[in-house]
Amino acid sequence: MSRFYGQHDADGPIILCHRLHSRLARNPQLYTLLARPILDMPILDMLDKKGLQVYRYWDERPQPVRAANPDIVSIIYSVPGKAAVAAITSYAEKEQDAGIFVDAKALGFADGCMVTNAEGGAQRPVENGMILLPLKKHELKVLRLSSKGGQ
Repeated sequence: MSRFYGQHDADGPIILCHRLHSRLARNPQLYTLLARPILDMPILDMLDKKGLQVYRYWDERPQPVRAANPDIVSIIYSVPGKAAVAAITSYAEKEQDAGIFVDAKALGFADGCMVTNAEGGAQRPVENGMILLPLKKHELKVLRLSSKGGQ
């Protein structure tokens, strides 16, 4: 089990995805107490950035970071051209190497982007606009995305 982003009970990713912008986000003290240990800052750091755009998997607009499998969902926090954080979880029945599409241009990264695990900092290679991400059922992974050109 990973310290912050690993295997959680079935409600962990649901709480993250559906309540992050509601109860916890409206109460900074409660948010810091409950969500910060889970998110270990990457998402929390994005919430007060000017120009923040949030893409939720249930929105009816194109998602800049999305899985090929509809049972793998994500929420993306993006300050276009500067930084992005993607929280990805799986509702698939079995563990898999999920194909995750990354639209660097939609995130404002004209020269492409680098993707790293928020936990541990390991870089994930982006090939043809896609990364492979091993995911277990109900596992939560948080990725940082930044400009490949160093902007």
